[in-house]
Amino acid sequence: MTSLQLRLRRSVLSALVAILVMSAPALAQDYRGKVQGVVTDSSGAALPGVNVMLKNIGTGVDVTRQTNSEGRYIFDFVESGVYAVLVEATGFKKYEQRNITVQNRGDVTVDARMEIGTWR
Repeated sequence: MTSLQLRLRRSVLSALVAILVMSAPALAQDYRGKVQGVVTDSSGAALPGVNVMLKNIGTGVDVTRQTNSEGRYIFDFVESGVYAVLVEATGFKKYEQRNITVQNRGDVTVDARMEIGTWR
């Protein structure tokens, strides 16, 4: 292989590496948002293992997650739209918050404070 061919290969390889390095941040960006929060009782204590539902008001599609040991939940990759968060736990009244707007790349926090009682 001649020195000209080696230099050409190095130039092409360098250009490809530069393109990959520069395009990586663009690929990592996502247009979808996130809805997260903490579920606590009336004293502020975390409630682990509680079902939290995120429902898209426009489409009717819902997804359910459970809170972790710290009472936290997260819904990643949420399409933009208007949502409701519903939380149900045995021994507590049902919690519902409607008209939550999620925008592109938005990060929305919905904390739920549960009251003792029966849910319907």
